Amino acid sequence: MNIVTAGFWQLYRAITQTWRRNQSLVYLIGYFLLGDSLKTTVTVIAILQNSIAEYDTLTLTHLLLVGIAAQAVGIYTFWWIQQKFAFGTKTMFTAAMISIIVLDAWGKIGIWTQKFRLPPRLGMRVDASGGWDEINATWL
Repeated sequence: MNIVTAGFWQLYRAITQTWRRNQSLVYLIGYFLLGDSLKTTVTVIAILQNSIAEYDTLTLTHLLLVGIAAQAVGIYTFWWIQQKFAFGTKTMFTAAMISIIVLDAWGKIGIWTQKFRLPPRLGMRVDASGGWDEINATWL
C-alpha cells in the first residue's frame, strides 16, 4: 500500500463497514439532510430580515443580537433539560432534530397561509407599504 492507494483503501473499508451498520448509514443521511435544512432555514431568515430592515445596519445588528440571545436561551434550555432529567446524548440529539423539523414545518406553513403565526406582539410586522414598522416592532 502506498500514499496514493491508502485513501482509496480507507474509503473502501468505510463503505463496507457502513453497510454492515445500518443505523450509521441512517444517522449520516439524516445528519446531512437536517444540517442542510437548518442552514437553508437560517439563510432564508437572514434574507427576509434584510428585506424587512431594508439593509439598515443598526436594525440588522439588533436582529443579529436577538438571534444570538435566542440561541443562547435555546442551548441553555436543552442543557438544563438534559441535566434535570438525566437524558442521554442520543435522546437530546433526537430532540434537537425534532426541533429543527418543527421549525422548518412552521416556516413552510407560514409561506402558504397567514393564519398560522405568532401574535403581532411576538413577531416582526410589516406595515402596508412593505416597510419596517418600528412602532409595532417588539422582539422576544
